[in-house]
Amino acid sequence: MKVNITETGEEVTTSFDDDAAALMGSDGSALDRLFWTSTQIIRFSAAQKLLGGAHIAEFTRASTHRIVRQSHPWAHPPDRRNIVASLCP
Repeated sequence: MKVNITETGEEVTTSFDDDAAALMGSDGSALDRLFWTSTQIIRFSAAQKLLGGAHIAEFTRASTHRIVRQSHPWAHPPDRRNIVASLCP
C-alpha cells in the first residue's frame, strides 16, 4: 500500500478547501458537485439521518445560515473525488 502520495494529498486538500468554501458561502451548486449523487450516501447528525444525495441537497439549501462542524469520508471515482458521508455532531 502506498501512503503519503503527494498528488493524492494535493487533490484531497483542494477538495477539502472547495467544500469548506461551499459550506461557508452556502453554495449549493458547489456542494452538489462535491457530494456523491448515489442513493447510498448518508448524512448523520444528532437530530437526523439523511439518505441519498437529493435529501442532502434539500437539507443544504434549507440550512443556508447554519454553521456546522463536519467530518467527511472521501471516495475517488475515476473522474474526481466525492464526499461519501457527512457526520455532524
